[in-house]
Amino acid sequence: MLSRLLGVDPQRRFWKWFEDNASSLAAVKSGNDPILQKVIRELSKVHPNLDFEMGLSDNEQLEFIVSANGIRGVFPIVEQLVACAPTLPNWKIIAFRQPKGSVPEILYDNFLLKEEDVWFSYKRRMDKVDLTIYIRDLSPDNQEQAIGASFILLDNALGEYLVATRIGFIEHKPLPDSPSARGFQPLSEIGTVVVKN
Repeated sequence: MLSRLLGVDPQRRFWKWFEDNASSLAAVKSGNDPILQKVIRELSKVHPNLDFEMGLSDNEQLEFIVSANGIRGVFPIVEQLVACAPTLPNWKIIAFRQPKGSVPEILYDNFLLKEEDVWFSYKRRMDKVDLTIYIRDLSPDNQEQAIGASFILLDNALGEYLVATRIGFIEHKPLPDSPSARGFQPLSEIGTVVVKN
């Protein structure tokens, strides 16, 4: 608040920093590059829950993705920050983590979860989809890792915005035998269900 009274806009200050460091950011080759910690520090001056992803698209376009980490209350901050981004040569600025499509497997905290081992059922509730996620061999011993891995698969399938705005309640259960005979669907089909809602 004080910074705004003094005429200093934290969003514009972030983009000024980004512009000044754009060439260093474009040269990043590893997730351990020290400048990535500086990005987090500068983003936190806009809002402490902001996060980012950075990389090359399939057509070699540099992308900087601003994320709210799925926190709905931070979505307007992401939208405002991206809306005031300057036009930067070679960079595309994107709001929210985007769908990445099907991922065959994910390793999360030493727990390997294959997409084929995750199924779901759903109920529509107004503008939301409530999900029951069924995970093969889910147990009290691996519950934390299995559920964490399933959330990553869900984010990859739908993207941050749809997960936060279109998914309601999520319940996790062990995957029973013959899931298709019970009317469950493989996780790879979740995009068509949620987008159709």
